[in-house]
Amino acid sequence: MASYDVKRLDVAIQYINRMTSGRNPVTNRVAPENEVLTNPNVNRCLQFISEILQDVRSQGGIVGKAPGRSQEPKVSIAQSFPYEVLKEFQYRQDQQISYFLKQISELSTDEVEVPNIAAVHINNWLREKGYLEKRMVAEIGKESSVPTEKGAGIGIYTERAGIGSNLYYRIWFNEQAQRFLIDHFRDILTDTEEMRARKKQERKVHKEEKKEKRKGERSQQEAGRTDRINQIDRTDPMKQMNRMNQIDRADPLNRIDQMNRIDRTDPAPGNELDDPALSSLLANLPDMDSYGGEYNTADSFFGEGWETVDGGLPF
Repeated sequence: MASYDVKRLDVAIQYINRMTSGRNPVTNRVAPENEVLTNPNVNRCLQFISEILQDVRSQGGIVGKAPGRSQEPKVSIAQSFPYEVLKEFQYRQDQQISYFLKQISELSTDEVEVPNIAAVHINNWLREKGYLEKRMVAEIGKESSVPTEKGAGIGIYTERAGIGSNLYYRIWFNEQAQRFLIDHFRDILTDTEEMRARKKQERKVHKEEKKEKRKGERSQQEAGRTDRINQIDRTDPMKQMNRMNQIDRADPLNRIDQMNRIDRTDPAPGNELDDPALSSLLANLPDMDSYGGEYNTADSFFGEGWETVDGGLPF
């Protein structure tokens, strides 16, 4: 189990949220010439990191389970957020979502601590409800989040920023839009938790489907390989023999088992050791020890007269 300083987590979350918005994390100034901060892949990565840090922050900076203790049920931000402080919110000026959320976090008092909310949660909710959408903007030559007609109706508008190849749109919220977010803040946090849980389940299902698909593909490949080997064995005895020899070298016990099976199943006469004809022949063979003193041509297995051929040696 590990524990992290909550104040440092708050700063880390703030820095990540600034970078997600394409801003310098220290000065909070727009970085129009920094392509890294506005890169979509980097932006999604930062959003993912922000979600993790928010989870750690909601646990009071504690990660893991203490040995020998039951883990307490997790309390989400949607459940723990002090919504009563939102009554003190006062409109100051049109601003981007990161400044709006910063103003909300400043409502903290000595008695009540208001947690930082990631801008990605608000933006995801607005997209889910049809107030924002991502689409290709020909003017800047890339995909960007822009308000829909529904979003414009509640006071969301855009402003072009950056120069050259780093053009992008900033999303601004006027007083009406900020009041709308305050009025729906509980719904936003609650729906965000549900969306995250749904996406997590979808990723899990997708992962299992990919795993089963790979497993099926491997089974098909192995079955096809076995079929090809069997076809080769039936059509090419030499390849069958080579394959058997490879098995023999790799597994001597397997070779003995195969030989025993051949002995039990081969119907060719004389293959089995208990063949009556073979046993009788072996029992009636004379002693042909050529080194014995009593051996002569008459005792030859071939009979008399077969000891030489044209005066030569026996064949």
